[in-house]
Formats: sequence, structure tokens, C-alpha cells
Amino acid sequence: MAQHANFSGADLEGANLAGLQLSGRTFDGAEADDASFRGSQLAHASFRGASLRDACLEGANLTGADLAGADFTCADVAGVKVSPQAKKAALVWPGRHARVAAVCQ
Repeated sequence: MAQHANFSGADLEGANLAGLQLSGRTFDGAEADDASFRGSQLAHASFRGASLRDACLEGANLTGADLAGADFTCADVAGVKVSPQAKKAALVWPGRHARVAAVCQ
């Protein structure tokens, strides 16, 4: 995968991106419904306005990621790591699989 791949606006519906090193990549406005990011490294990635409905992010590292306006409805976020700033911003993980996100110190 290219060092600075840009997935802005990409159709990633149902894609299997599990376990990949995707830190710093841009997913702004992407359609990633039902996609799997299980165990992926997504530190400092940008998901501004992305749709991740029913996506699997179990165990993913989202430390420093920009999640502004992203839709995580019914996403599986068990064991996800987010930055303290996300916790301070009262980041809410909606949906039937909602779990408290772990916070990296």
C-alpha cells in the first residue's frame, strides 16, 4: 500500500482492511460501511465525515485520529484505543455493539 495513500471519498463498503498499517492515512468522506479494520493501526488517520456504519474496528488503534463527523452507528468498537482528547470531547460510540473505548495515556 502506498506510503501516503488517500482514501478520501472512497467506496470501501465491506472491504477487509483488518490488521493493516494505515496510520496517517486519510479516509475523509469515505463509505466504509460493513468494512473490517479489526486490529488495524489507524493512529493519526483522518475519518472526517466518513461512514463506518456496522464496521468492525475491534482492537484498532485510533490514537490521534480525527473522527469529526464520522458515523460509527452500530460499529463494533470493542477494545478500540483513542486519544485522551477524544475522551474529553465526549466521543460517543453509538449502536448495539457500543463499548467503552480504551484511552491511551
